[in-house]
Amino acid sequence: MKKICFFTNSMFKIGGEQRITSLIANGLADKNYDVTIIIKCREKIDYSLYNLSKNIHLIFLNMDYDFRLNNSRFFEKLRVFNKKTGFFNKNPAIIRHFFCSNKLLKKLKDIFRNNKFDVTIGVAGDRSFILSSIKSLITGKLIFWNHMNFDTHFKHKGSRYYNEETFIKPLLKNFDAIVNLNIDDVAKFNVYYGLNSSVIYNCKSFVSNDKSSLNNHKFITCGRLVEQKSFDNLIEVMRMFTAHNKDYVLDIYGSGELKEKLQDKIDKYNLNDYVKIYPESSNIQNLYPKYDIYLNSSLYEGFGLVTLEALECGLPVIGFDIPANRFLIIDNVTGRLVPCFDTNEYANILLDMVSNVDKLKEYQNNISPIISKFDISNVINDWIELIEK
Repeated sequence: MKKICFFTNSMFKIGGEQRITSLIANGLADKNYDVTIIIKCREKIDYSLYNLSKNIHLIFLNMDYDFRLNNSRFFEKLRVFNKKTGFFNKNPAIIRHFFCSNKLLKKLKDIFRNNKFDVTIGVAGDRSFILSSIKSLITGKLIFWNHMNFDTHFKHKGSRYYNEETFIKPLLKNFDAIVNLNIDDVAKFNVYYGLNSSVIYNCKSFVSNDKSSLNNHKFITCGRLVEQKSFDNLIEVMRMFTAHNKDYVLDIYGSGELKEKLQDKIDKYNLNDYVKIYPESSNIQNLYPKYDIYLNSSLYEGFGLVTLEALECGLPVIGFDIPANRFLIIDNVTGRLVPCFDTNEYANILLDMVSNVDKLKEYQNNISPIISKFDISNVINDWIELIEK
């Protein structure tokens, strides 16, 4: 029985990484792999949230939950300074501290000294880079499971790891495999770093026999209330849409730092009867069928898991023409792609879609064969093929 280890930030909070990691870990455990998940953050165990198997071993590092990589405010301030100036570009030892405190690193080292895993998988960038930095202690295969769009992680000014390549670039060579969520990122890893990587798509997180009636007169979108999701653009879209059609509403499910600003914008445009913000839901699959169209407004994604979930519930989808949307939103087949980031055209397309119910039904009928490749059995087989290679 091979021993598989995942290292992730969190497992028992609502989010795409948590949901998909649970599914893959469960799928591997069902195939008789011995699965362990190392969890960075301190959190209450809730097996019911994603039906995580109790056969999976959990190891908590008990760090405070925060989107900062290193919980030290001092190093977070240094990181912000370096992203702007590149002052520490030639000092990878300093940059390493941006990613991982000495306390966390020591705990990880002790775990890998005492456990011999056949395959270790870093869930997303920073956890993978921390693992790569202690590669000499890790037995077996080391995999970087990249969950985010390449450009917004590495190459654009202001991106997540901008001005940190001195530390990151050597670490990329330590991985035995790099897994991306879309083909666009595979090409970019090759172009920029000369590295071969592969695609394993995220799987559907549930199967739904309950499909939208397409007669609810409601739109839905979900996600963290952060700049990446650009829900402010959707508010603009609804401002233009409601000038011509007042029969539909948009419900946004999520929480985050921009909630107040988004609500201010809703108030400014007098859209309180048409746009509402609700907390994130742990039973989102029960909500989707109550809506007609999923509105995706992301500026970038590694993989649109919520888009896939909406499609599974029979919702046509509209989204901007970003790489992560193109293999889910097939233009004029499962929904519509909008030129980036044209809110006027988005509103026009939305108005056109709601005026043609027959077209919506056609999109809905096209969905099932398109998304069958995202069935969990197919995705687990892809992971097993990589693990056993």
